Amino acid sequence: MNQNNQGMTILPEHVRANLAKYSEHEQLTCLACGYVGMMGVAQKTNRVSSKKSLTYLVIALAILGFVDIILSMKGSSILPLWLHAIVGLGVAIFTTGSVKTYECPNCTAALAKK
Repeated sequence: MNQNNQGMTILPEHVRANLAKYSEHEQLTCLACGYVGMMGVAQKTNRVSSKKSLTYLVIALAILGFVDIILSMKGSSILPLWLHAIVGLGVAIFTTGSVKTYECPNCTAALAKK
C-alpha cells in the first residue's frame, strides 16, 4: 500500500477493482495472504432455512404445551404465557441470521464469517 502526500493510504489498483465488484464491504484480515482492510461480501447464506426455523419453533412450543397438559393433569398451575413468548423469541433469535462469505481483494481467497 502506498501513501499520498497527505498521509492517506492508497490501495493498489487490483484491490480497488476487486472491491468495486461488491456493494457491501467489511473490515477483515485475510489469513491466506495477510491483507488487512476492506473485503467484499460475496454471498449471504441463511443460517437455518425458514422451513427448519418454523419446525424448531413448533417443536419448542409443542414441548411447552405438553408440559402444560401434564401440569394441569397433576393439578398444578400451568406455565405462564410469558414463558411461552420467551421460548418462541429465543428460538427465533437462534435460527435467524446469516453466514457471510467474503472475498479477499488481494488474493481472491474466500473467507467465511458467522
